[in-house]
Amino acid sequence: MKELDPCNVRMVRPGVWRARQYLRTDRSTGRAVRPSETFAAADHEDACRQARVWWSRQQLAAGRGGGTALGDMAMNRINMLESLGAIDRSTARAYRGKLALYVEPAIGRMDAGEVRVSDVNDLYVHLLESGGRRGNGLSPATVRVVHALLRGCYQSWVTDGIVAANPAMMATPPPMPDAKARSLEPDELEAVANELAAVMHDGSTEPARAEQRSAATAAYLALHLGLRAGEACALRWRDIDTKGMSAYVCGSVAELGGPPLLKSKPKRKSMRHVAFGKAVAAELKSCLEWQKRLLDGVRRDTTVCCAPDGGLLRPSAASKAFGAMCACLGVQGATFHTLRHTHATIVLAQGADVKTTAERLGHARASTTTDIYAHAMPGRDAAASEGFERYMEGIG
Repeated sequence: MKELDPCNVRMVRPGVWRARQYLRTDRSTGRAVRPSETFAAADHEDACRQARVWWSRQQLAAGRGGGTALGDMAMNRINMLESLGAIDRSTARAYRGKLALYVEPAIGRMDAGEVRVSDVNDLYVHLLESGGRRGNGLSPATVRVVHALLRGCYQSWVTDGIVAANPAMMATPPPMPDAKARSLEPDELEAVANELAAVMHDGSTEPARAEQRSAATAAYLALHLGLRAGEACALRWRDIDTKGMSAYVCGSVAELGGPPLLKSKPKRKSMRHVAFGKAVAAELKSCLEWQKRLLDGVRRDTTVCCAPDGGLLRPSAASKAFGAMCACLGVQGATFHTLRHTHATIVLAQGADVKTTAERLGHARASTTTDIYAHAMPGRDAAASEGFERYMEGIG
């Protein structure tokens, strides 16, 4: 990497310094790219120290050592964000996979500064038509993840003065289809609830049956508390308050190719307290007594839905077990996430407001809840109309 020249770090005013140095030449315009940054520093030495850190990041983002190809620059940015803790390991792994599978083969070798809006739009069309591993088209949701990755990278490069424009910002990603979230129908819900209860009341400590019981408990918690699979598998006994009837959702189990990992924060940092009723409290107490026999004692850090050896239960194992259960029951098109959708649909249909439901589900925005579960609130508009009419009658 090229070192930062201390002569390029100058004082703008007392206590404020600016670094500005040549990085590269933009091939599309022929102009020199000289990013700059200001720092609050006590003296020139302190300013140079901060500027050297900034300059190293500039070169990493620009792909120094790997050229200015879009793929190299994007990979460097993903690595940098992970090293800074801006994204977690599982997110970084997912981005690397999307980059290698979908971006690299099409536009990954193009100079990042020469990629046009039409190139990005052509990429999206290709991915939708035949961009999958076997030549099949990708879903709009997957293409939109690729769009978010490119847009974020380019926005950073534009801000840092590495490229002149953000072609992904002006490109047109595919719209998301208006698909209603799948929730269990009343007869399906009854069958699933009965089967979960039967498995959860199996007192066997034989490893295979113990894993089935833990998987069923994870499904039960997803249904009754609206948890994601990773969150259900991460709940520890110290997070459960059976007297106050509340669960503290503060982690998630991730699978990154090796042993399952317990992340300290769930998706989008959605740590939250979720209330439950007496029936759930009773089931949890029963599960605790069974787990004490399974493990010959339980620690506060032991997960509620543990593996037979007391370790972390893989979310994929819980999902697979639920899928097998649905197949036996003849419930088609349901996944583990369907349990969470079912919980939200019932809560909203019973009159809970959107904000409370969003907090319960761990959605960052209430609009997310509205977008996904609008179908569960068909009577809200009629109720609003009736309320307005009553008010007008009262002032007439």
